[in-house]
This record gives sequence, C-alpha cells and structure tokens, in this order.
Amino acid sequence: MATIQRRIELERERVYLAEVLKEASNTAGRGEKIALLRSFQNKSPETKKVVQKFMECLCHPKVVFELPSGIPPFKDGEYNDFNNSPTTLLKAFDKVKYFCRCPSFVENKVKRERIFIQILEGLYIEDANLFCMIKDKAIDAKVYPTITEKLLREAFPGIVPDDKWEAPEGEA
Repeated sequence: MATIQRRIELERERVYLAEVLKEASNTAGRGEKIALLRSFQNKSPETKKVVQKFMECLCHPKVVFELPSGIPPFKDGEYNDFNNSPTTLLKAFDKVKYFCRCPSFVENKVKRERIFIQILEGLYIEDANLFCMIKDKAIDAKVYPTITEKLLREAFPGIVPDDKWEAPEGEA
C-alpha cells in the first residue's frame, strides 16, 4: 500500500481525512505533520472543502451541536473501507445545519438525534467516530495522540477565528 503522502500526490487517488489524521499523528516532527495536513488540504477542491468544514465544526465558537456528548448507539455499517460506505464526511458536514442553532435547525430532539445516528450509520466507522469527535469539539487523544487543536490551527490558519474571538458589538 502506498503511503498517504504518495496517495495524496496521485491525482485520481481518493484520500480521506481520518486516514490523514492518523498518518499525521504517527509522523515525527511538527513541521512534517503540518506539511502532510496541508498537502491533503491542497489536493483538490473537495479536500479543501472537507478541511474547511472540519475546522469550522471542530473549532469555531459559534458552531455548537445541540446533541448529547459521546458516541450514540448506532449500527456500524460494517463497510470494509472508506470507498464502500454510502456517504462521506463531506456529505455529513452538509447536514450539520440540522444540529446547530440556525434556520435549518431541527427543533424536535428525538428527530435530531435520529438524523445524526442515520448519518453515522452511513459512514465508514473511522469517519463516524471522527464525526462524533467533531460534534463534541474534541479530538480523541487515544485515536489521534499527537493531533491537537493548536496543531490544526497552525496547519490550517485563517479558517476559524483565533481563541480570543469575540462577537462584534451588536451580535451575540
């Protein structure tokens, strides 16, 4: 199997965020981790959008999931890899609007949780677990031991406000 970096360089090869995070987590050196994460971001318009949505959902202070914390009980689709699952993380990000306070927010708590579980059941297990981490706004150190919010903000600057972000006057 080709390394993740080699797969990123191949135009037609699909690479997924969860596998890049795992590879980056196992890579020695902060600079090498950042280089790998940035090369994934710059692979294609789709990977750039995945990174943008990932950072917005994980780090933006205004994105707050109205769902219980932790991993909900869901049936693992038992897809043998990312390519065989019926949905992708990018498609899952398009449904975040149902879980956060906005015009598309689903008010009914049971319905909102059911939609979230349906999304998880359509994802490959690694993406489903990553989506739960994103919902809880915390990367699991057991899964990605050296991936921190600080590293991600350094790798992908400018996508979300810095830690000192405050709403402009009149907003809140």
